[in-house]
Amino acid sequence: MARYTMLVKTMCETVIGLNDPSGSYNDVIKQAAPILFNFDFPFWSEEKRAEFEQDFLRHFYMREIGAETINQWRMYLEDHLKTYLPYYNNLWEALAKKYDWMLTEQYVNERSLGRDEAGATKESEDQTANINTDATSRTTGSGNATTDTSTSTTTDNTSENVQSHTSTPQGKLDNFLDGSYLDDAQKDDGNDHTETDGNTNSTTDTTNTSETDGNTVSRETRDKNRSLDESRKTSENETLKHYGFVGKSPAELLKLYLNAQRQITAEFYESCEPLFMLIY
Repeated sequence: MARYTMLVKTMCETVIGLNDPSGSYNDVIKQAAPILFNFDFPFWSEEKRAEFEQDFLRHFYMREIGAETINQWRMYLEDHLKTYLPYYNNLWEALAKKYDWMLTEQYVNERSLGRDEAGATKESEDQTANINTDATSRTTGSGNATTDTSTSTTTDNTSENVQSHTSTPQGKLDNFLDGSYLDDAQKDDGNDHTETDGNTNSTTDTTNTSETDGNTVSRETRDKNRSLDESRKTSENETLKHYGFVGKSPAELLKLYLNAQRQITAEFYESCEPLFMLIY
């Protein structure tokens, strides 16, 4: 019987409200585990969390808790699990997932051969065309123009001018004409003959010359480039893997594996001793 505090057994029966202690302890532990472990703590496998909690209570089922009350002990338990489990989680996980216990040798020899080939082809074409155009335009015009003009004008004028003076007023013109009874007289008989011959000769020489010299230069350049890049990559990988056991039989390897698991669990339980009374 417990002398100082209470057994884990009594604590489990109390938290589930069990009045008849004659029931199966496995049923008691199964019901009490979720109540006592009602806090978060790290564990490497969620699938094995419930199993871990029940195994813990079963292992310490007949031990006295090292606290005055259940809540106080549960506080000590939570602190211990969060402190020590990160270390033991790695060990349990390594044995369960990362290593094959049947292997004592495992090595991989890899050889890789790679070859890259790259080629580049570049073509260039320059085309140059020169076009020269010479153009000459010449216009020549020549003309002669001759104009002959003849003008003939004849003018005959006949005039008679008679001036007389007489001191005998009785005299008549006839007396003048016949020369009698005149003091003086003057008579002009006029016959003017004017003849004009006109000959106008006009010669015009016209020469028109129009000359145009043209020189047209046209240059045309064409550049044509074409490039082709080719790359080829070949690789060859050779991997040699060796797995097996040397120096030990499969039975011996299995024994070592199971002992390793047990030792990890036993070492963890040993770390939990401060949670319980050490007086017997």
